[in-house]
Amino acid sequence: MQGLPLLVITHRCEQQYRLQHAHPQKRIAGFNDAPGLLKQHRYHAIVFELDEQEKAGCDALENILAAELAGDVATTPLLLGCGDWSREQQENRLRLKGFDRLLPLMFSDEQVRAIPLRPEPDLHELCALAGHQQPVIEAMIPTLLRTLSSDLRQLENLQHDGSLIQIADLAHRMKSSFHLLGMRYARRRCITMERLPALLHEQRVNEAQATKMRHRFGIAVHESYQFLQRALGVTANE
Repeated sequence: MQGLPLLVITHRCEQQYRLQHAHPQKRIAGFNDAPGLLKQHRYHAIVFELDEQEKAGCDALENILAAELAGDVATTPLLLGCGDWSREQQENRLRLKGFDRLLPLMFSDEQVRAIPLRPEPDLHELCALAGHQQPVIEAMIPTLLRTLSSDLRQLENLQHDGSLIQIADLAHRMKSSFHLLGMRYARRRCITMERLPALLHEQRVNEAQATKMRHRFGIAVHESYQFLQRALGVTANE
């Protein structure tokens, strides 16, 4: 994946961005042009410029996450934001929207390449929450898996006769478990599913796309759960 190119998504025109940021080799796209470009090419990372138009950048991210869930574009390993800010104050808030990491506005290729792509499951967040105490970590993993198992059974029922709002609420809950267990792609799918009712209301996706995304969400989270059990060597019943 490291050999794939980097894409920068900006609210500026390409020429203006290159003049201001001196990135002659980067691939540049406007917020509205990115989904079409992603249908043609794959990238190691996408960087969203958020300094002056954060909402537009977050909307662009949502559109790409929706396209990933719908299967219209390939999944990009790293989704990054860049801007002039105190990253400590903003990172947690923006990670809830789907960003993997924040960069300074004048970032370098080396800074992007230095971001580790840890294999899933990545238990970094869980270890930090548990204070790096191994007995606590070992106790939390089966609990999280039991929670996911219960959520997946509920999701199976909702897929038949539940509302989109009910599935979105369940995705919100599942997001926390996948986040702590270091399943970033499953977490992305939960973020998108949680937002799907709003995206549908705002006419950013249509009914046919929403139905497809709802179906693919169920498949994706089940596969992620099964992968977790195999990777961790733990079942929900242990």
